[in-house]
Amino acid sequence: ADGAAQQGGITIGEALEACARGVGNKAVDHSDAAAIQAAVSPAGLSATAMSAAAFNDGLIGDEGKVKIADILTASHFLFLFLTGFGGATDKLPADRAATMDDADRVMRAEQMNDPQMPVYPGGVAESVASAAGINE
Repeated sequence: ADGAAQQGGITIGEALEACARGVGNKAVDHSDAAAIQAAVSPAGLSATAMSAAAFNDGLIGDEGKVKIADILTASHFLFLFLTGFGGATDKLPADRAATMDDADRVMRAEQMNDPQMPVYPGGVAESVASAAGINE
């Protein structure tokens, strides 16, 4: 709440961390990676998400797959090493309040990468959209 007040609303990083708390045990797939990339643009966080989705493609079942919380909260030891410590708000170079434009961009990215499920309940797109809605 303190960070949101300083930024003028709920930030994108805070929305991503909320996503990690809500659906953190979901294995990262390409729609998640695309949505994270759309949310954070060039930050290392998006590259980490894309690498995780590619890694997960090679595994059968959910055993050993990188989860959303591993990326957005940096709790997975490999990703701690690769991306540094802290959660999404610590990794974004210029975290700012989420807007409806951000929500639309993230939603389109998630939908384009998984046409079977337009929006994952509680996932990246829904979290950014909720933050933007509150900010509006």
